[in-house]
Amino acid sequence: RPFDSARAGTVLGEGAGALVLERADHANRRGAVPRALVSGIGASCESYSPVAPDPSGVGVTQAVLAALAGTDPLEIGWIKAHGTGTRTNAAECRGLAAALGRVLERSWLTSLKPAVGHCLGASAAVEMVAAVLALEDGLVPATIGTAEIDPTLPRCAVATAIREDRRPAALLLAESFGGRCAATVLRRPG
Repeated sequence: RPFDSARAGTVLGEGAGALVLERADHANRRGAVPRALVSGIGASCESYSPVAPDPSGVGVTQAVLAALAGTDPLEIGWIKAHGTGTRTNAAECRGLAAALGRVLERSWLTSLKPAVGHCLGASAAVEMVAAVLALEDGLVPATIGTAEIDPTLPRCAVATAIREDRRPAALLLAESFGGRCAATVLRRPG
């Protein structure tokens, strides 16, 4: 329950995901039709703690700002948070608020970990596969199990049910121990 007042931790999952990344010119030469486009990436590594994020969310802020370079934040229909459900994961929302300001209230915020568990090193790939499929269908996956949004989090629009959103892009976050954070902007082709 990543954004819930009563969140108390994460549940492990098991899975794998694979994506083929290809330069546009190469894909065009062979007639491939892309499922999604990577239009921005950003990464950061803050040194607050070996296992906990900086409470301010500075690493998330840095990664998101880098990923959004050249993208209008209003095109982001939804944000796939790392969303572990731990109490320290509130730092992710703070970092998003610092990077996006009021746009955070206009884009759906969701986490896939309540549905698939925390697949550890495979989390980013598993969740990116799901994000590509959701973006194709114009849907925002629900953050299942979230009943009462934590009022101490920055104002945000948590998707507690599946939502329809046809905006052309989604922002995906992935974090790991050691203060690493990655942000990717996926865009629907066309």
